[in-house]
Amino acid sequence: MEKIKFNDQWKVWKDNDPFELVFRVPDDALCVDLPYDAMLHETQTADSVNGRNTGYIDAGEYKYYKRFFVPESYRGGHVMLQFEGVYRGAGVFINQSRVGGSDYGYTNFTVDAGDYLKYGEDNEVLVTVKCGTKNSRWYSGAGIYRDVYLYYGGSVYVKPYGLRMTTLDVDSDGALVCVSAKIHNDSFLADTFDVAVEIRDMEGCSAASQCYPVRMPGHSTLDFRKNIYIDNAKLWDEFEPNLYTVTLKILSREDSKVENINKHKDKADSRVLDITEIVSGIRKITVDSRHGLRVNGKTVKLRGAGIHHVNGFLGAVAYDDYEYRRVKRLKEAGFNAVRSAHNPASQALLRACDRLGVYVMDEFTDAWNKNKVAYDYAAGFEKNWEKDVEHMVEADYNHPSVIMYSTGNEIFEICTEKGFETSRQIGDQFHDLDPTRFTTNGINGAFAAGDGLAKIVDDITNGEADTGKGDVNVFMAAMENNMAGIVSHKIISGILEKLETTMDILGYNYMTPRYLMDAAAYKDRVMVGTETYPKQIAQNWDVIMHCPAVIGDFTWTGWDYLGEVEGAFPELINSYYGDITIAGNRRPVSYYREIVYGLKKGPCIAVQDPARYGIPRNFGPWRYTDCTFNYNYDGQEGKPVMIEVYGGGDSVELFVNGRSLGVQPCGKATEYETKYNTVYEPGELVAVAYENGTEIGRTVLRTHDKQLHAKIHAEKYETLAFINIDIVDTKGRLAADASMPLEIKIEGGAKLMGFGSLNARHRQGFENNCTNAGEGHALAILKITDKEQPVTVTVSGEAITEGKTVL
Repeated sequence: MEKIKFNDQWKVWKDNDPFELVFRVPDDALCVDLPYDAMLHETQTADSVNGRNTGYIDAGEYKYYKRFFVPESYRGGHVMLQFEGVYRGAGVFINQSRVGGSDYGYTNFTVDAGDYLKYGEDNEVLVTVKCGTKNSRWYSGAGIYRDVYLYYGGSVYVKPYGLRMTTLDVDSDGALVCVSAKIHNDSFLADTFDVAVEIRDMEGCSAASQCYPVRMPGHSTLDFRKNIYIDNAKLWDEFEPNLYTVTLKILSREDSKVENINKHKDKADSRVLDITEIVSGIRKITVDSRHGLRVNGKTVKLRGAGIHHVNGFLGAVAYDDYEYRRVKRLKEAGFNAVRSAHNPASQALLRACDRLGVYVMDEFTDAWNKNKVAYDYAAGFEKNWEKDVEHMVEADYNHPSVIMYSTGNEIFEICTEKGFETSRQIGDQFHDLDPTRFTTNGINGAFAAGDGLAKIVDDITNGEADTGKGDVNVFMAAMENNMAGIVSHKIISGILEKLETTMDILGYNYMTPRYLMDAAAYKDRVMVGTETYPKQIAQNWDVIMHCPAVIGDFTWTGWDYLGEVEGAFPELINSYYGDITIAGNRRPVSYYREIVYGLKKGPCIAVQDPARYGIPRNFGPWRYTDCTFNYNYDGQEGKPVMIEVYGGGDSVELFVNGRSLGVQPCGKATEYETKYNTVYEPGELVAVAYENGTEIGRTVLRTHDKQLHAKIHAEKYETLAFINIDIVDTKGRLAADASMPLEIKIEGGAKLMGFGSLNARHRQGFENNCTNAGEGHALAILKITDKEQPVTVTVSGEAITEGKTVL
């Protein structure tokens, strides 16, 4: 089918009168191009019903409307609209007739439009969105936040996601793949067609090309399948993410009875009735408790990051360029896998992971039958889950990056009889639709215990703890020092035994103390850390590297996201638990993790604010440290200060202004971290890492001078440009304490989409040209409106010299 992007020239408004007598488009409706997150444009308020969950922003009900012309030549063909994501409760109307919709906000869905179209004239499409309050534990966004496409085909066609390539086997000579497609013949005439299949590598070289005659009865669907051997196949993995383009053409024959009404056919071949094209990869994955996860026969340990779907200052909208930049930065920081917490990933994210070589655990949902907030997915779960799983698998199937499906996250009722049944049903559904991938579930011991939690806590605390107050995150923070005992309890063991055959890999949320005991007790159990504390990465990774049955670790979280904010209004709209900030800058924990993974030996320096010296470090289990890259503390000279040094090897040495503070053990023996307690003395810190007495690396952290300017580094992609702003001194040293107001000016062929930092507050609007720097950084995101016209970006601010760049 011909695929046409359908994002331009929509109108959107808040639906304050769903009972209107006559439909009309309000005069004040906004003209927008999709994707468009309507929730991001709501006001942040202190009395928000959602509160900290969504950053004090409440969504509502919206209508999205578009007029479009349908040519007469489409009559008799097949017309569909595909929505990659509408949050949520979507209804789709063509010329005021409902043609479909989707309750879930995260899965692809398509609607057949042909029966209600007017050919040779203008048509209307209306999408209604019902996104009331209390439907998400984090910032969800609202409206049509992912791409929309119009598909057109003749009477013979392959629907979206109808073409697949499956890897059957890989050997030293090449790979055996199966190309399959569901071919539809809407004509009432039986006929014979030629099906041409071509597979090309990334350089455009043909790896296979053949034409096959097929006969189809009238008004029927044909399951076309052909096994093809690819000589010297270029395999996909994290190191070499090779991709192939598969093209399937349906061609008429000289004696064909079916009229070719597809006026948008291949101009090079008048016989073409339909063309379908996909991009996929060839890779073989296996998993077992003796070898762990193997990709193309080689053992892989997953260095994973849990990430939410929101795209920083853009809100929930999905852009290929944003996801590519995010995945690229995650991989550069040492991650080789992501978990799409806690909903199906966008096509934009999966395409980025395919291209960059990053494995994906794609997660289905955050709730089954029991709510976590009042109006979340649980309200329609029983009615919709099978259809939504089907949509998820259709969208994921051709992405080699997707290696496993998670059936859910921290499901309340998973320990109940209904929960065991549901776990098996969802797992079976995934396997029926896609037998090539594995299933897991993010099982949290505190949830899994159910009514047994009180007894577990009573056992390990001698009756001194109270389990009755707060949600699970509050409980886990309060019981941080007791979680090992909780998750290792025999009640949890019994529950896991019942769940083990309902999934391929048991996913452990914060249950890492079970790894070795379960590997010893259950010889064929395979485990993965689906969600873990950043503070435990050194202990976890040592076990993971020595225990084949544990295939990897997914930290919470890899990247800051909107919602789940700390503190009361008007605090930040975003969380700050990520290894990488919402602007894309690495925190100290990111470098620490890279050292733990063995990808570098360091060292890295991070400094605690002297004003916090000696104060208990109670910042919760989801932050690794309160130290930063700042070494400017005016007025704190001579005050005690704590400095953390991370390093591989076996020892580190810290110098302050050339004076050694001594060599201290570091590396694996100290969990790759050591602390120096000294007094704050402006100037230069130098950390040196050693192994067997030989220097293996050094790093420097300096006090910056007072003369600052805005240094700009631009990343320009196809649709978006990212303006990375660093506040530096005359010698290029980062002013990591800089938080001054900044202003940006854009001239030329681009418009500002978002501007902020880790200190940004939504109330002033991310599309506003003013923000505050955060730890010396800020980020502006531009949308390219005219590729031929240059773009000049100027950044100015309080007490700094302006910076300028031309794209």
